Amino acid sequence: MAADAHARGAPAAAAAWLGRALAEPPPPATKAEVLLELGSAELRLAAPQAVEHLATAVELIEDPGPLAAAVRQLALALTMSGEADRAVEAIESALAVVEPRDRELALILEADLEAHAQQAGLETRGPAARRLERHRDLKGNTPGERLVQASIAFERARKSDTAAEAAAHLERGLAGGRMLAEQELDVAGPFYHLVIGLLATDALDGADACLKQALNDARAQASIPAVGLVTAYRAKLSLRRGAVDEAEEDARAARELLAGHGIRLGIPIASAFLIEALIERGELDEAEQSLRGSGLGGEIQPGLTTNFLLEARGLLRVASGQTRQGVEDLVEFGRRDELWGGGNPLASRWRSHAALALYALGDVERAYSMASDDLERARRWGAASGIGIALRAIALVEGGTRSVDRLREAVEVLEGSPARLEQARALTDLGAALRRSNRRAEARRALQDGLDVAVRCGARALAELAGTELRAAGGRSSDPEGTGVEQLTASERRVAELAAEGHSNPEIAQALFVTRKTVETHLGHVYRKLDISGRGKLARVLADQTPTVKS
Repeated sequence: MAADAHARGAPAAAAAWLGRALAEPPPPATKAEVLLELGSAELRLAAPQAVEHLATAVELIEDPGPLAAAVRQLALALTMSGEADRAVEAIESALAVVEPRDRELALILEADLEAHAQQAGLETRGPAARRLERHRDLKGNTPGERLVQASIAFERARKSDTAAEAAAHLERGLAGGRMLAEQELDVAGPFYHLVIGLLATDALDGADACLKQALNDARAQASIPAVGLVTAYRAKLSLRRGAVDEAEEDARAARELLAGHGIRLGIPIASAFLIEALIERGELDEAEQSLRGSGLGGEIQPGLTTNFLLEARGLLRVASGQTRQGVEDLVEFGRRDELWGGGNPLASRWRSHAALALYALGDVERAYSMASDDLERARRWGAASGIGIALRAIALVEGGTRSVDRLREAVEVLEGSPARLEQARALTDLGAALRRSNRRAEARRALQDGLDVAVRCGARALAELAGTELRAAGGRSSDPEGTGVEQLTASERRVAELAAEGHSNPEIAQALFVTRKTVETHLGHVYRKLDISGRGKLARVLADQTPTVKS
């Protein structure tokens, strides 16, 4: 019965059956198998008992196959609970037994070791990455070889000089989708690293396809950790595209899911992306609350995932007027990123953000030096979004007559990229520069375009700035939030429609695979935007305010 429940993607039922079997207790010959299956089911549920049961199974197992399976599950449970160093130690111990007896299983464990080391300290990560280079000549003929190649691909992409070179490594790592299809999705594998790499090369469609497949797999497995992590990374994809509302919704849902189940690994990532989305919406107080809610707002320890939160804190501090502290965070993020192997702009455009903050502090010389450095790196890297961001930064730092030309170039470059929000920023700054040059007609065109794109992105802070500049240039701007149903995000609209049909909050949460708290939050936003007191009026208001399509 437990095996059937596990196969059907019902880990809670499997855990119940296996827990009963363990209590009976099982015969000594099958105890390790029961512990392994129980721990695996508990891992999908993010239950804390998984570590104890899987660790006991590892101690009892001697055969390479079951041992590799058990230690992989144990390592995931440890890393999820914030003990990546112990996960690496467990894999290293198992490798000593497995490697002489099964090459394929040893390769899978080698890839796992490197992935878990990314979440551990730098002294652990460095040796693990160098260890992988022993396998640099693998042909990718087996799943184990492809998994190792994926890990090597990420390391090489982070050291690449150009986006094209990095993209080639990433494509080899993905192996035409086979790497993801062959591996049961976990929370610490190379898949997430490859997705971040795709985002940095402007390959957003490729990243989107990978995330869709991964989310489908995670839901089919009923794996709470995997659903939470994939949803968080989908928020990062939405931020890169400029879909701020979608980014906020995914990041918020991911953080609630991960925090609610004590999955410490993913909380910094989801928190970072939520903070970035809230900054774009101009909700700085809520962003500050989200930072405190991460539990890491004070001392943010180095790590591949926690580094994202350090960058987000720097952006928040700059936006909130704590500019000097924000610059310190951004510079420290850059230092850590390079220590983790990111010598190229693979993860961030932190230099451009820091340059603008330094300029605001009056440190023009350092700001110009940093902006120039970023533009040089961005041109060498070759991704259009990065070039556009760097052009905008140096234009604002330089000022003067050349600023308009630089901003025009930034707009043109960003038109050929998927970064809509960055395009809106460049258009707004171009319009403001034209207005200051008394070229008001040109300014109004750029500002109107910037306002329109910002509104479509859901970037309220930028939309308000563009609207202010447009009015100063003699134009008119409407309410960027729209009215009534127009204000609802896609997720708010889905929740509202289900509530209007009579579904309860738990039913809506189950249908949309979100938490009840997320449903309650969405409904609160819906009631406020529609100016109604509760769900009793939802059906009528939705019907009255939804336009009909004429045939």
